[in-house]
Amino acid sequence: MNHINKEYLLNKYSKQIPLLYRYAQMIYEKNKVMNICGFDSVDEIFNQGILGSILVFENAMNEYNHDFVNKKILDIGAGAGFPSVPLLIALDNKFELVIMESITKRCTFLESVKNEFNLNLTIINARAEEINDYNSYFDYICARAVGSVIKIYLMTNHHLAQNGYFILPKGKNYHAEIDEFKNKFTLEKDNISSFEYEDSINNENSSLVLIKKTKPTPRGWPWKWAKIKNY
Repeated sequence: MNHINKEYLLNKYSKQIPLLYRYAQMIYEKNKVMNICGFDSVDEIFNQGILGSILVFENAMNEYNHDFVNKKILDIGAGAGFPSVPLLIALDNKFELVIMESITKRCTFLESVKNEFNLNLTIINARAEEINDYNSYFDYICARAVGSVIKIYLMTNHHLAQNGYFILPKGKNYHAEIDEFKNKFTLEKDNISSFEYEDSINNENSSLVLIKKTKPTPRGWPWKWAKIKNY
């Protein structure tokens, strides 16, 4: 297994680094007038936000042998575009990305990013559970800091193709979220897995939660948000 650190990413994606840094500058300028991320400088955005996002997918590739080229990926609640847009730029537009984001101002910013880099990106200003145009469409669904594993699963299961995967970066409380998921969905307990990795960019231990969709979406899904949030 390759040792994935900042130097590894800078070397692997060397041709795209200037574009990724320009993206960080765009986020920094927008963040002055609208809160789209919690980072305070261009370097923080580039290192912790952008490279940290790519690191998520690199670990999925290395640990689980996933390949994102020519795939269809959904990101929900992406805000400034994390974690999916950095990967799309890094891979030189070699997959189809859809972002579902409920906050209009963030969608406007993402449209400017799309236009700046001519990205293979569709932005939908709506909640994921309200959209039915992409049923069983995506190979992967990702989300960062959107909600618990269960809530993301309920909001987006109908969008994921059978045998597709959820890829969910999580913090130190991920064990509790996995236990909650297994208790609620006992028939899916063998389809959820997790992986801890050292995030040398952010100087912390991070984790990935993966869920494989092995069955069709249950009848009646997606539920309304009022039901999902209380489940």
